[in-house]
Amino acid sequence: MAVRNPIRIKSKDIVTSPAGNETALAYSPNLSKDIQISLANIAGYVQSLPVTKTRHAVIPIEWAEDGSVAPDAAELITDTNGNVRVRKFSGTVDQDVVIPWMVPDNLDADEDVKFSVVGVITEATTPSPTERAYFGLAGYSIGHEDPIDGTFGDQVSVIAEIQSESQYDLFETYQSDAVTITNLAAGELAMLQLQRRATEGQDTYAQKIGVSFLKIEYSITE
Repeated sequence: MAVRNPIRIKSKDIVTSPAGNETALAYSPNLSKDIQISLANIAGYVQSLPVTKTRHAVIPIEWAEDGSVAPDAAELITDTNGNVRVRKFSGTVDQDVVIPWMVPDNLDADEDVKFSVVGVITEATTPSPTERAYFGLAGYSIGHEDPIDGTFGDQVSVIAEIQSESQYDLFETYQSDAVTITNLAAGELAMLQLQRRATEGQDTYAQKIGVSFLKIEYSITE
C-alpha cells in the first residue's frame, strides 16, 4: 500500500516513557502540525526507522591557511616526550585562519554541526585563576562549479576554561552550540574561519595561546 505524504521519524524524536511505550513527536504534512505517534500502534506500517549517529572530524592546525589577520606560523612545541605542533594566536589582537574541510559524503545537513578547539598553553606566563580564552567559528560550503569565495555564516563562539593551567598543559574548549555553515551540503568543500576573539570581553588571557586541532562534531543518518 502506498503511503501518501509519509511521516519521517528520526531516532532523536523517539521518547520512551514509561519503558516499552515508545512514542515519537513528528511533523505531519497532511495536518501541517506536529503530532504524537505511538510506535506500537503503527508497527505494521513502519518500513525502517532512520538512526542518527554522531561522528567527529579532527583537523590539524597545519592545514589552516592565513586569514585576514594571521596568527604565528606553525611551530613544534616540545616537553620531554611530548611533541605537538601549534599556531600561536595573540592575546591582544583578533587573529584568524581559514580551514578547508571536505564535508563527508554521508553527512546529514539537517543535523547540527558543532566544534571545539584543542591546544596547548605555550607561554611561560600562564593563566591566572580568573583568565580564559575565547574562540569563534564561521563557515560556508561550496560545490562543483561554485567559486571558492563565499559568505561566512554567523560566527559561533566557545570558551576555553584555562584557569591556573601550567605551561605545556593541553586544553580543550567547551563544545559549541550549532554552527551555521552557509549552504552546507554533503560531499562539498566547507571553508571554516577560526578566530581567537582576543579583544572580546570574554577573552581575559593576554598571552599567546597555541592551537593544535579543530574538532568538528557532525551527524550521519542511516
